[in-house]
Order: sequence, then C-alpha cells, then structure tokens
Amino acid sequence: MFWFPSRIWKWAEGQEINKIVRKVFVDEKTMIVKISDKRMPLPRKGEERFKDFDDSVARLAKWFVKYSVHTNKFKVYFRQFVICEILTVINLKSHILLMHFFLGNVFATFGFKLWATAEMSVEDRDDIFNMIFPKAGKCTFQRMGPSGTIQIQDGLCVLPVNIINEKIYIFFWYWLSILSVVTLFWIIYRVLTSFIVSFRAWELRSRLHNWASKIEVNGINKKLDAFQWFFLSQLGKNLDPRVFQAILNEIDGIPCLDKSVESKCLCFS
Repeated sequence: MFWFPSRIWKWAEGQEINKIVRKVFVDEKTMIVKISDKRMPLPRKGEERFKDFDDSVARLAKWFVKYSVHTNKFKVYFRQFVICEILTVINLKSHILLMHFFLGNVFATFGFKLWATAEMSVEDRDDIFNMIFPKAGKCTFQRMGPSGTIQIQDGLCVLPVNIINEKIYIFFWYWLSILSVVTLFWIIYRVLTSFIVSFRAWELRSRLHNWASKIEVNGINKKLDAFQWFFLSQLGKNLDPRVFQAILNEIDGIPCLDKSVESKCLCFS
C-alpha cells in the first residue's frame, strides 16, 4: 500500500523529465566536463564543453518558456505531484487508524504507554501489552477417562507467538511515528515553498551546489511562479549542476518569462 502513491506518480508523470533530457540532450553525460585530474577542486582544470552544449541549452530554455506562456503544463504537473503527496498522507493515516481499531483503540498510544511503564516494577505495572497480547492463558482439554466418559481438565497454556507479535507491533508503532513526523515536516516544506519565494530560491541554490550566486538565483526566481519553479527543481535533480546553471541563465535571458514585460511572446506562437 505504501508504494501505491509512488506508482500513481510514475504513471502520471510518464517519465516527463527523462524524455525532456533525452529529447533536448542526446546524452547528458557527454556534456559533463572532462576532468584531467579528479583530485582538483571545482572548477577543475582541463574542462571541455560538448560542442552542441549551447544549442541544447537554448532549445530547452525556449521549450520551457513556450510551455510556460501558452499552456498549463507545469500547473498540471505540480498539482499531480501534490495529489500524490496527499495520497501518501491518507495512506499513512489509514494504516495507523486500521491498526488502532484492530488492537482495541490502543495503538495510537502504544509507545507512550511503553515508556510510562518501562521503569515500574512488575507488581505495580499495568502492562497494556499483556491485555492485547497475552503470553499465557487458561486452556480446557477434553479427554477420555478410564470408563470411556469425557473428562474435562484445565491447564495453563503458553502463547509464545504473542511475544513475537508484541515486538512486531512495537516496531510498527515507532516506524509509523517516524513516518508521521517526517511527513509533517514535508507538508510544512511544501507549504513554505509554494507560498514563500525565498524558500524556493534556497531550493534552487541547493540544486546548483553553489555554482550560481545568491543574486543570480534570486533574480530568476522572482520571474517564476510556484509551478514553473517546481518543474525546474525536478529538472535540476536529473542534471549536472553546471548544466542546470546554464539552463537557468538561458531562461533568465528570455524576456518573455518576465511578468513585467508586456510582450506576448509571439516568437513562440
């Protein structure tokens, strides 16, 4: 079930980023600089650019601006990703609720009660795990007596499988709790990057690995909305930082992307 949102996103995305890279760049690896000495710090000596590098970057920049101006492609792309993130949250919470009801409405506080009773003595401990996963129980056996009548005997039965079940569900509680905390921070991150421009600029700088100055990144980031920024951020994950920097510089040089320019970009129509 946890793979379900991921599978939906892969189907909805349709390897769009991969297709763009392959369509615009015949082989992105051929554009990565050739290094004569790998021990040299960046930027290294002996760098050579692919002969069609500038043309490939220009094609991708024009493609990006064209779709930004004339279509809702990036808006749909962003909304599909957000929907998959929402499905991930629903999937996580549904697992927690399912286990909570299955264990008699105690799973939500499972770990907290474990910590609360860990330091208590055995006599004073109200161990909730013994109520959910009893380790022993009364068993009734029916046996044939010497005269052929059925005799009922009581005995104490040990349930070793519940010892394993208890440890499994303790692991589930901690694992789902960690996922819940990570998901909460991810939701906060998504909200911040969707509505605050400075957070989007920080994300782009992290993709560039300091290959562009803060002023350069802030300049192009102000021209992008949240949908365009998200697509470029996804593209930056699949490109070398130096290639991504060249693409951003090329996009920044196209006036059609600037909202202050009244041009309708007839060159891309």
